[in-house]
Amino acid sequence: VMGAAAAGKVCDEIAQGRLSLARAKRDLSKAEDAKKLLEAAKAVVRSDDEWCHCCSMEEFLGKARDIDCILTDPPYGKEYVGLYGTLARLAATALKPNGVLAVMCGHSYLPEVLAEMTRHMRYRWEMAYLTPGGQAVQLWDRKVNTFWKPILIFGEQADDAKWLGDVVKSDANDKRFHEWSQSESGMGRLVEVLTDPGQLIADPFLGGGTTAVAALRLHRRIIGCDTDADMVKTAQSRVALALAETVQ
Repeated sequence: VMGAAAAGKVCDEIAQGRLSLARAKRDLSKAEDAKKLLEAAKAVVRSDDEWCHCCSMEEFLGKARDIDCILTDPPYGKEYVGLYGTLARLAATALKPNGVLAVMCGHSYLPEVLAEMTRHMRYRWEMAYLTPGGQAVQLWDRKVNTFWKPILIFGEQADDAKWLGDVVKSDANDKRFHEWSQSESGMGRLVEVLTDPGQLIADPFLGGGTTAVAALRLHRRIIGCDTDADMVKTAQSRVALALAETVQ
């Protein structure tokens, strides 16, 4: 149900005492429920579902234009620091003149990420994305328990730009559809803070499609991409299911 890689990670965490059997059982139950949801969604997935693409960020944003907001959660490792610079460079062209680039990132390489991104776009602010209570993420090499993630905001600020609150909270963890996905509650609040109904949001690291579902439920338009074909199918299925629910 979870896939070999995720299951192996769970077994390792149990063996190391970092995950209880009870919590592992709850996670497995959620994964089983998610699989049933996706199976149900396949009946309403359209073959012409062009909002979501299986391609690289470079290919996707290199062609995209007139986007109101790019809201995304790229990978955090040191080897991906240069990717953030590429994202900012492409976003500068893909966004509308006063469009917003909002990027979730990790803490460990924040100075390097900022240095890469500010070469291409104007830094506006940093928001705090509060993760839910319980066991904090432990950064062993830094000896830090972290309860929030940075959201870096870039773009030119129009005179009539909406005011931003710089703290957004996620109500729950949700890893049912992707190992690193965020919750619909947290992404939904980011969508509300950063955009208005009817605006176009892009996510070039779409993963399991949480940004897309949150945008759809809040009456925004969405486009996105991912290099993982299975994740693209998952995102398409989740959006199709959400669309079916709105019609009912």
